[in-house]
Amino acid sequence: PMPVPAPADGSNVIALSARGDITVAGAACPPDQLDARLKELAEKHFQTVIIRSDPGAPMARVAALTEACKEAGIEKIELKAD
Repeated sequence: PMPVPAPADGSNVIALSARGDITVAGAACPPDQLDARLKELAEKHFQTVIIRSDPGAPMARVAALTEACKEAGIEKIELKAD
């Protein structure tokens, strides 16, 4: 399938707070639902998924989130720090 351009509504954004809380497309995402939510993002075929992290977010969590995205089938990931 053809990649879908990034939507204006932020539905391709995963956010990681300094406390380690994750939101996917603006909705809180408990750790036990993360894999399913990432697979949903992968199925939408966005050109890019953005991981936006707070300055205090642990780098290990950012790396783990990036790896989880790849495992879910998300191929292009852009990292942004707020």
